[in-house]
Amino acid sequence: MTRLALLAVGLLVSAAARAEEPSPEFLGAALQAMQVQRDQALNQAVMANAQLALAKAEAARLRRELDLAKAGPTPSPETK
Repeated sequence: MTRLALLAVGLLVSAAARAEEPSPEFLGAALQAMQVQRDQALNQAVMANAQLALAKAEAARLRRELDLAKAGPTPSPETK
């Protein structure tokens, strides 16, 4: 959790412990902090998916190269 989100949660718990209603401004700030946290998590997921796609493409490329290396050199049309 971001520091802002942790602060918002802490203040909500504190207000609840005192049986006070949090102000609309505070609730708005808490909501905004949670939205920022959500956006950061989504960005991390997008980056992880992009890295996974790149890794899969690289693995496929290496697999093709390995298959070609195992097959040996291809005869040129001139040697037939």
